Parts: sequence; structure tokens; C-alpha cells
Amino acid sequence: MTDRPFQFGGVDQGPDPATVQQAVATIAARDPLFNLDTFLAEAQQAFWLVGQAHARCKPELCAGVLALALAERERATIEKDCRDGEGSSPEDGDAETGRLVSIASDASHDTIVVHFNSTWRPVGGKGKADRRVQNWCFQRPADAKTTEAAAAGERCRNCGALLSESAGGTCRYCGTPIAAGAGWRIIRVDEVAAQDAASAVAAMQSIVSAMVAAGRLQQTTTTAPTTTPSPSSPSRTGWGFARVMRLIRVLFFLAIALAGLGFYAVESNGSVHRAAAKVFPSIRHPRLQGPLDLSGTFSAQHLVATQVPPKLQSGGSCDQAAQRTAWDFKTKLPDGSTFHLEMGLPPGTGAPGVYKRPQLSLTANAANASRSESWTAASASTAVLTVSASGGDLQFANLPMDEPGTPPLSGHLTWSCALS
Repeated sequence: MTDRPFQFGGVDQGPDPATVQQAVATIAARDPLFNLDTFLAEAQQAFWLVGQAHARCKPELCAGVLALALAERERATIEKDCRDGEGSSPEDGDAETGRLVSIASDASHDTIVVHFNSTWRPVGGKGKADRRVQNWCFQRPADAKTTEAAAAGERCRNCGALLSESAGGTCRYCGTPIAAGAGWRIIRVDEVAAQDAASAVAAMQSIVSAMVAAGRLQQTTTTAPTTTPSPSSPSRTGWGFARVMRLIRVLFFLAIALAGLGFYAVESNGSVHRAAAKVFPSIRHPRLQGPLDLSGTFSAQHLVATQVPPKLQSGGSCDQAAQRTAWDFKTKLPDGSTFHLEMGLPPGTGAPGVYKRPQLSLTANAANASRSESWTAASASTAVLTVSASGGDLQFANLPMDEPGTPPLSGHLTWSCALS
């Protein structure tokens, strides 16, 4: 799904906050139920549905989130790839890379562009992975309204899922439209890898320019008064002390620049990190990720949870990840809220194995723009954690909320480990 480059601004710069606020206000004036966070969750779900359509050779899974022409083209692509045994799909957590590029509204349409970084791997597990850096353009008629289809517990007519978390006009589990004309549709997908490459080149040019300037400054400040050297003067026959010191300083500045680039790449935990890891393999780190199901206080199935990399992590292996005593997994709830699930073991106990309460501590937190809620394991809570070098499994129940009188939270998280 590619086309000519879309004409919104570069993804590395990010949208202008004032422009975003103005566009959201314009849309909300016509559609009071519109919520940007909810839309972004729907956009990520649409990306996931497209990936599932490719992985399962079922183009109908994503037909509801694609514009008609794009849906027909995608169906032909999926059918051909599956027939030829060349099918591929993105990694589980790639949908979470979705971030806002731009939002606009006029008399005809509401248009939002979302940026995704993904790695598409052959469905059979053999073959070369395809790295994709893309802008996905979502659009709907300006008079469309966010639907409240599931206010009374309505279920999707296609898959039977509850529609209470599908405010974007389509069932977030199978893509079936809830109300005609109400939902956002993907009208185009544009490759933007060239933009990212240009940004990376510009960043490296800045670093090199800074190092050159620093070298010139050091040369200026260390230049001795001019003298006429003798034939045996070290300034002609060897490096000399001043020149050696200048070289040490330049190497020092270079080390700082590379360390800064590596740290930024690790902290970004996204396209920058993956690109930098190809040049500096030492910054590859274990990426823990897997499906999370929640029930009780609220229900949410098939969420994709990813471990928040420990601060200053600049390398490691899956074996080392299994030796840890603390993990923090993050995901997005269907309404766009951020959810953290944290577990911990006593110091010195980190190793592959099975751990239970009370040795295992467990907390959870959910937050949106207006409030946050927390859950902490208590005496009635149960939890079993299994850790290995290949991944882990956590099952927990009766995690009480800090606010009394609210149903407890239960869940199941399974993750795998891979270097990224």
C-alpha cells in the first residue's frame, strides 16, 4: 500500500500544538464525541487489522477500515502473496509506534495522518524482513459523527464483540463498520523512509560540524608562539606533545558524540534505535513484548504490552533480561488511556524460574488526561510469574484498586524476548 509522498510536514518535527488544538476544536464543534486519543487508538487498531489480514490471508478483516479503492487493491495483494507463499505481516508491537503527524478539517473532510514504523516478516518465518516507515492517511466526511453504537451493550454483527470500545465507527476487533459513513477510512499509505534518512544525515552532519569546530577551537587555543625550529625539532620529526593532546581531545569529543547518539537511540526505543543498532550493535537490547488480557475492573483483550526499557540500558541479551528482578510493561487501553503493569522480586533473587505471591510484588496503573487509577496486590491477591530466557508468563487475580468498593483487576500477560 504505497503511493506518491503525502504533503504533510515531516514526522521528525511533529505537529504544531496550536494547529492540532485548533483542528480538534473545529472537529469537536461538529462532532462533540470526537476524542483525539481515542482516534489514535483506533488508528493503531486499524494498522493491526491490516497486519492480521496479511498474516491470516483474510483480506476481509481490514476491508472495513480501508477506502474502497484501497480495499480492492489490498485484497488483490493479499490473495496473490498468499497464493504464491510470499505473505508477510508486521510484528505484534508495531501498531504501538503510531503517532500523530498532522490533523486538518475543512468543509469537505476531516483528515488525520499517523506515522508507523514496522518490520514486516514472512508469515512462514523464512526469508528477509522488510522495514517500512510510512504515513497512513485517515479521512472521513466532514459531516460524519462519532457513533455511540454500544451505549446499551450492542455487539458487532460480524464477530460478536462488544462495541463499547469502538467509538471510531468500526468494530475495533474485526473492522466491520458500525454505522454507514461514520468511521474513518485509510485512503492512502505513503513511504517516508527517505525523509527519515535525510533527517539522520542532517543530524550526523551537525555532529561532524560540531566536532570540526571543536577541533579548530582546540587548535587555536593550544597554538604556541611562532619560532624557527631546528632541523631536529619534534614539530617536524614527530607528533609533538601539543599535537598529541589535540588528538586526544578530538577523540574525547567523538566518544561523547557517539555515546550521546547511542543513548538517544536507546531511549527512543523506536526507528532511531533500530537504525542506530545496525551501526552500533552494542546498543541492541532485549525487547520484551506480548499479549495482555484484562478483566474485572474493566475488560480488554489482546492488548500488546511492551516492556519499558530500563534507564541507561545500552545493550544486553535475553539471558540477562531473565536475571532481572523488576519489569514494567506498558500498553494502551482501547479508550487511549495508558496502562502500566509492574512486577518485582526481592534483591538477589533474579533468575529463570517460577515465582508467586507474596515473594512477587505486583502493581498496576491506568491514566488518561484527566485522572489516574491504581491497583496493588494484597493478601487476597494471587499471582504466578514464570521467567525464562525466551520470555515469560504472568497470571494474576484479585488485584484491588486503591479506591475501595471497586471490582478488583485480573489478567494474563505472556511475553517473548528478542533483540532489537
